[in-house]
Amino acid sequence: MKKEKIISEIKTAGVVAAAVMGLGACGPKQTQIEDAQTMLYKTDSAASVNPGYKNTTNAIDLYEAKIQSYKDANKNLIKYYAKDYIKHAIKSVYLSKILLAGMEEQILMEVTSLDADESIYESTDIDSRYLTNVRFFRRNKRWYNDLVMYLSDKYNEKQFLNGDFFNVVKNATAKETFEYNTRQIEHLQSVLKTATNRQETIYENLWRQYSGGKQRKR
Repeated sequence: MKKEKIISEIKTAGVVAAAVMGLGACGPKQTQIEDAQTMLYKTDSAASVNPGYKNTTNAIDLYEAKIQSYKDANKNLIKYYAKDYIKHAIKSVYLSKILLAGMEEQILMEVTSLDADESIYESTDIDSRYLTNVRFFRRNKRWYNDLVMYLSDKYNEKQFLNGDFFNVVKNATAKETFEYNTRQIEHLQSVLKTATNRQETIYENLWRQYSGGKQRKR
């Protein structure tokens, strides 16, 4: 699980180090590390059977999945209406093909990676004429730059809404659907934050319980 992986990384580094410091002069450093690792193991074991921790972890997984679902829906929506607009509004067949290709995932990654270092243009496998046209179009057509930045995860939903895409691609239904999905994402992110804080609090309480018990024994 994503959240548990993050917590595990934090625990195995910062938490153990903090525990060693907390044990102070309770023995040789190696012994302190072993004691900290024992506390960590006991805390993990307690968390794995703690109803509150388990329920919160399951809720976090559910919220993360729902958030991703709405994000995917938004991207698919934008791709559909962007392709429809390009096919009907861009008169040049050559340019239309370039702009459509620029929405493909691998091309997006390569094109946006060129933003930071123009010298990469010389070594990329993408046709230089393609790069020149996309670069020119992005610089002169904000709506397409917003599209590229959003699809490549450089812009979030709010930033995209504040751009020019919907001013150019005038489709009320598309915008309303995108705004609805964005509100759901923001709501779920708020709920996710609360659940994450709750999970961390439960774990910290369990950690204090076992680390405190270890110190009292010494």
